[in-house]
Amino acid sequence: MFSALLPMFLFAVVSAREAKEGEVPYQASIRTENGHICSGAILDKKWILTSARCLMRIRRREVPYVVVGTNDVTAPGTSFPVETIHKHPNYISYKHDIALVKVNGTIKFNDKIQPVQLPERNTKPEVTMLYSGWKGPSDSYRTNKLLMRNVTSIPSAECQKQLGPHLERDQICTLDNDAYRKGQDFFDDKGGPIVEGSKLAAIASVPRRKNVASVHIRVYEVLPWITVTRDPDTIVH
Repeated sequence: MFSALLPMFLFAVVSAREAKEGEVPYQASIRTENGHICSGAILDKKWILTSARCLMRIRRREVPYVVVGTNDVTAPGTSFPVETIHKHPNYISYKHDIALVKVNGTIKFNDKIQPVQLPERNTKPEVTMLYSGWKGPSDSYRTNKLLMRNVTSIPSAECQKQLGPHLERDQICTLDNDAYRKGQDFFDDKGGPIVEGSKLAAIASVPRRKNVASVHIRVYEVLPWITVTRDPDTIVH
């Protein structure tokens, strides 16, 4: 019914700004009773894709849940208890920093809640993408509203010059676009979706400030794991 909405995910943002309600309908907030932990991307009616490292922030006695359908990180939105968490089997610190969260319940789609499309190829260098998320406790110019800003993919060789030679196959590096006003535009929201056109290109892993390369996880490179985790009976060739 709502598949016709998907082309509306095509963005052209020249500076960071607050997202309008329903403008990033695939955005999810993973929370505990102590507030927002990290962002995620809605894949379907049961599954959220996010950062494995971010989920490590959840303390033993905290109960995580997923909120969708709101741009305000303090608003209740539509919430679902977390049924299971599946970290990538090769996750170690910053490597393979990706996880799937299965909700207890069924996410119903509408004009403010939609799944994002999975990619059909890897993102090339020099591509402008949209990164969305919320500001965290360490960010300046705090706001409860969902923010969005452009980032540009850079060649792996350029990233390695900044960060060293050890770049995994499933990692992609980006730089913030030059138009941003430093701290006012910056947000460090791990697990946040990074979209190329209407496709989920990456999940935010290590966002960094302007002129320093950020490192994220390429969704295309982990598609076989995503497929098998969501449906263990699937045969991946």
